[in-house]
Amino acid sequence: GIDIKTHSTYLAELSLGFSSVGSLIEVNDALTETAKLDIGHNLVVANPPFNIKNWHTPERLAAPWFDGFTVPPNSNANYAFILRCLYSVSPNDPHARAFVIMSNGVLNSNDSKISRKELIDKGHIEAIIQLPAKLFQNTAIPTCLLILTKHKPVDKVLMMDLSHAATPINRKQVALKDMDIYINIYHNWVQSGVLETHDDVVAVSIPTLQEFNYYLNVGKYKASHACPTLTLNPIDIAERIQSYISTLKTLQVESERLNTIILKQLETIK
Repeated sequence: GIDIKTHSTYLAELSLGFSSVGSLIEVNDALTETAKLDIGHNLVVANPPFNIKNWHTPERLAAPWFDGFTVPPNSNANYAFILRCLYSVSPNDPHARAFVIMSNGVLNSNDSKISRKELIDKGHIEAIIQLPAKLFQNTAIPTCLLILTKHKPVDKVLMMDLSHAATPINRKQVALKDMDIYINIYHNWVQSGVLETHDDVVAVSIPTLQEFNYYLNVGKYKASHACPTLTLNPIDIAERIQSYISTLKTLQVESERLNTIILKQLETIK
């Protein structure tokens, strides 16, 4: 693993050591270093820093993970880290995935639209999971989990809204709840392409994402999925309009009656 901060690599090695897991973690710039996170991994897990500005340097811009993609803008490095993680995923293992925690800005910001478009059109975004607020101690920024692949099995993106799937730990932090349900939905989707019915889960086709300008906010698609079009015949519509008119007339009469009473009371006060 790689982290640019010394204390982060120390804590990671310490945690893995107590878990009896072998590790090779070094202090380095993940956007330029390739020796330890080169291509070919079947699992990549990352929690990059959010919204880094002025990140363009000659060494970073020459990195191989931008091949075939537009370099993200200097104003925000979010998709530079995302492309870095995707690059490290094995192109030969259909089960290989990258799991990347990012701020929700990657789902709908204007400066990342080109990157979203390229990743979606090329079929690299398998799933998007919006997470609850206060899930992480070190940030109050709303976050999401992007699941990336080089072997997406279907032409849709799985979207989950876990923003309310939380149970409080204390005043400042929450934990995810009902995770078994969501994990099973994801695995069934990956293995069979069949989506289990759930209010907080929707599969969105690539043409639909294109129609909505590649915005990836889960709520936008969950709402349209959960609210079917209401159809009424002309008789029903006429009856409802007549009912509303009758109610409005009744309210107007009552309003005039109350105004008369109020005026009389005011005259008494004078």
